[in-house]
Formats: sequence, structure tokens, C-alpha cells
Amino acid sequence: MKHRFPFAARPPAPPRDSRCSEAKALVKPDALHTLREFRRGAPERLNHDPGWAAEAGINSVEILSYLKLALYRRALESWHAAVKHDHTPFFEFLYAALTGNGGNLQTSIEFLRDQPLDLVRWTVDNSRREDLRLVRVPELEEIQTDRLLPSSERGVPRTDENPWRAVQGDGGQTESDGVDWLLPYWMGRHYGFIQAPE
Repeated sequence: MKHRFPFAARPPAPPRDSRCSEAKALVKPDALHTLREFRRGAPERLNHDPGWAAEAGINSVEILSYLKLALYRRALESWHAAVKHDHTPFFEFLYAALTGNGGNLQTSIEFLRDQPLDLVRWTVDNSRREDLRLVRVPELEEIQTDRLLPSSERGVPRTDENPWRAVQGDGGQTESDGVDWLLPYWMGRHYGFIQAPE
């Protein structure tokens, strides 16, 4: 079962009249021009028609709610464009749960299957591999690989760390709490992206 929005971010109820398609179009960034024609008509009619005087305020709030949702959607798309190449399962499941678009779900599931369950942060040095080129992209400060390695060939990951780093880990001095595997796994199970084992 896939949800389009989590419970805390559900959009307002759709309008009661036949212009429901215009309300849904507002979620798309290119359809913001339909705002003036939304629901009961242009702002002049909403604000100055005595027949709608009692509902003018609530109609304005509803219009602003849809506009705010469209702006959130645009920001979410921009954020996902910046992080989608990291193939972080938590980010992919979060994006899919909020938008209904599951572009990299299979890659995320493969990441969870491939990731070692050893939580000790051993040093994994990929800087001497001949099949990789070392670059300074996406960050300038650290040496990174030119392609993202499978999770079994990297150190224990953290969502807030750069997965492209050539050298990861701290020599086994610390141990991860496992949240970088458990959170996306159970999120994927909750939203139906990962099927329960038989």
C-alpha cells in the first residue's frame, strides 16, 4: 500500500464542486496559473460578491493551502534532484512516500540487501583501487571515487556522511547504532516498498 502523503502532511480536502481537477493541477509547479480560476472563480468574485461573503475567508485559506502545497512540492523535487545520485535508501523512501514517485526504489532495496550488518566502523580504503579514479566531486575537501561503490565495498554508512569518500571509517574505534539500516528498512516496510519476508 503506497500513501501519497504521510498523515501529518495531507493536503486539504478537495473542493466540493466540479473543479477538482484544477485543485489537483495546483500541485504541479507549471499549473500555478490556475490559482485565479480555482474553486469559485477569480479573487474579485471571492472577495466582493455578497453571495460568497460568509465563505470568502475560508476560500482564501483553502487557495493558500494549495499554493503552499505546490511550493513544498517544488522544494521537494529540487532537494531530491540534489541527493538522488547518493542512492540513500532513507532519502529515496521518504521521497517516494511524499510524492508517490518511486524512481530509485529497487536500487535502495538492493543497497539494504548488500549492506554488511557489522556495525563496527572499520577503515575501508578505496583510494588504491585501480578500477576507480579519484576526484574531488561532489565535495572539494575530501578525495572521493568517480562512481558510487556498492554498500558492501564501503565503510559503515551514515546518512549525514558523504558516501562517495574514498576512505571511510575510523579504524574500528566506534560502532554505529544501526539506524542507517533500520530506519529505511522499516520505513520501506511501512509504505509497502519492501515486502514482508515469507
